[in-house]
Amino acid sequence: MNADDPSNPYGPAPGQQAPAQPGQPAQPQGAPPAAPYPGQQAPQHQAPPFTTPAPFTQAEPAGPIRPSYTQQQAQAAQAAQVAQAGYDAAAQPLQDPAVQAMGRLELTTGFFPLAFILYAVTPVLTLNGQAWRQAWGNSVYDLPPGEHHLHVCFPYLFQDQCGPASLMVPIYAGHVSRVKYDAPFFMFSNGTMQVLGTFPLQ
Repeated sequence: MNADDPSNPYGPAPGQQAPAQPGQPAQPQGAPPAAPYPGQQAPQHQAPPFTTPAPFTQAEPAGPIRPSYTQQQAQAAQAAQVAQAGYDAAAQPLQDPAVQAMGRLELTTGFFPLAFILYAVTPVLTLNGQAWRQAWGNSVYDLPPGEHHLHVCFPYLFQDQCGPASLMVPIYAGHVSRVKYDAPFFMFSNGTMQVLGTFPLQ
């Protein structure tokens, strides 16, 4: 079948120009399409179908967002203030109201060095009516402010109270009252006890 035959349903071969219609001059190959003749309708070009664009999505950051330089400066300044506040608090002594409201009694008990036999006995302390045994030497008691009655004695042979001594000890808030008791040289005599002084708590 001839490619130039108008009845050819397959059209011209690749690289060949379609035959001119009757009454229409042939158009050279490679030239733009000519304008339609009067009375002839121009070919209609169909526009591509309209598609709805996909919604815009923001891309996820590749890594953690680093704070700006201004934020880093603010964080560093805040950390420095916290560290300074902790240093100032550590440099100051603890002022516990419960401790400052109390006083302290510091008692020292002893005897003449030649009476070493008293190492075999234990003194008995009575503070405001409450008695207990306490070894020779130093002992410390925290007490509320006010006057406190102190009694010291020791057992010897068949007697429960040898070398007795009593004293009203003043106790002041935030201070320590130091008291000293000395056993008598003769076991059945009275002992001696005195307040050495009152000093601020350290």
